[in-house]
Amino acid sequence: NEIAKFIDAMQSAKGVSDKDVCERAGVTRATLCNLKSGKGTTADTLASVLGAIGYELWVMPRHD
Repeated sequence: NEIAKFIDAMQSAKGVSDKDVCERAGVTRATLCNLKSGKGTTADTLASVLGAIGYELWVMPRHD
């Protein structure tokens, strides 16, 4: 799961624990675990978790 790898790497680089991410993002530990395990999430949850580690979620049109 590429998203989980990214989140884990950025958490590690910034010294942010799962507990900190959950508190900052306003999500439960189970929600964070589901996101990291690829069990599904919402765009809002993903954006909140990314925001908790200092990133933003952007959606841009593809240029095929």
